[in-house]
Amino acid sequence: MRAVPFGASRAVFSFLRIVRSLWFIGAVGLLVEWSNFFDDFITFSDTALSEHAALAAGALLRLLGWDFAECGEKSKPFAEVFDALGVRLEVGGASAGYIRIRNTPKRTLELVASLEAVLEKGSLTVAEAQRLRRRLQFADSQLFGRAGRFCLRAISAHTVASAQRQLSEADRFALRFYRDRLREDVPRLVSVSAQEPVFVFTDASFDRNNHAWPCGIGGVAFDARGIPIAFFSSLIGAPLREALGVTRACQIIFEAELVAVVVANHLWSDLLTGRPVIFYIDNNSARDVAISGSARTKVPARLVQALL
Repeated sequence: MRAVPFGASRAVFSFLRIVRSLWFIGAVGLLVEWSNFFDDFITFSDTALSEHAALAAGALLRLLGWDFAECGEKSKPFAEVFDALGVRLEVGGASAGYIRIRNTPKRTLELVASLEAVLEKGSLTVAEAQRLRRRLQFADSQLFGRAGRFCLRAISAHTVASAQRQLSEADRFALRFYRDRLREDVPRLVSVSAQEPVFVFTDASFDRNNHAWPCGIGGVAFDARGIPIAFFSSLIGAPLREALGVTRACQIIFEAELVAVVVANHLWSDLLTGRPVIFYIDNNSARDVAISGSARTKVPARLVQALL
């Protein structure tokens, strides 16, 4: 046979090796700026050279004996906004060092309709949850930020056979939140910004016997040269300590450490926006839930939601 049949042993692996070779020949031999994802090739070019780039890429594939879409939906002209691989790319800002990636309008409308149907029905079967989770995972990777994580967790909880079918109020909140994020359609920004990173150190204290300062939070932000550029220090008052669970637990240091991170993000949002940021948190539990985007108890879960 002239090609490896799909379904045969290592068929996809063999196909990807060949396609990657085509990409390499075009990139190195012809200096074509293109990428490949399975059998989809996205080619970038200056406006003045776009016709030449298309001719060069097409000639290469023909010379190597490959059939490809030369017209129709799969063969699109160069444009600053185009759909490929199930997403919409906006490359008009490339000369300024950034591009935007968002879900296609069709995918967004379909997912919003699916979420509203689930909310109206008020339940999810295992099969429905599995199918919806796959679609939401793909869409979430094109949305700015990580706030979709707690929605995906709510869906994942219904993918096991022992899960209840009815949606809880927390599930409903998560699904409504995700639906609204899809409607807002804030794109993912891919930037080559050379701005220097910011290093943020946060901390908290808790001493039930210290009546003057029973619980406090603080943070310091440093630039790449180690020079402090901002700080805060604050006492956590009695109402907030009670909300964090001081009357129910022997200590609330974990919750207070999370509050410090949330406050730093909120207080310094203008300083941190668009820059690489590294947070140093000296409480392992607070660090772990900030990374995973999940927490088992109610108060930390709400704090993580605020953080994301």
